[in-house]
Amino acid sequence: MRNRARILRIAREQLAAGETSLQLNAIARLAGVGVGTVYRHFPNRHALVEALSAERFRDLIAEAQVAVAADDPRAGLHRLLRFALDRMLDDPDFAAVLESAADANAQTSDLRAELDQAVAGLLDRARLSGAIRDGVDAEVGCAGRLRNAHGGWAIGGAQRLRTVLVKRGRPDHVPDQGS
Repeated sequence: MRNRARILRIAREQLAAGETSLQLNAIARLAGVGVGTVYRHFPNRHALVEALSAERFRDLIAEAQVAVAADDPRAGLHRLLRFALDRMLDDPDFAAVLESAADANAQTSDLRAELDQAVAGLLDRARLSGAIRDGVDAEVGCAGRLRNAHGGWAIGGAQRLRTVLVKRGRPDHVPDQGS
């Protein structure tokens, strides 16, 4: 575990210094471990990025849970969407993890399932309160609109979702010709 922690620390330092390539050979050299050690823990760059993204994932889950508990489900939905967009736009590697159709490790799969569950709960509350129409659910709403065709989370989908759910998703909204 010491080697894994050292590899992650070096990768974070590289990102903080603006080095986004995260070349596993270079990280092994900087961490003072063999290349095989790095590849044993992280078989590819994506697996390393997933491990680095776990904290951001937890932050997003926590924000989704706060949104679910909000007194006003529409406000909670707005808050979660703003938070998610900020994180995805701020960190392209995290966005890549969210957009990925397959997870490199079980931790990411567990985090993704926890996020999906929180988002589904938020949409249930929003639908029950009348903030979004009945047909908008986890598959059509956040968990569907934020996910791309391959099952990954898409930045463009998040931006569209905000418009769709908050404007067109309301039961009382009548779309104009431009909507």
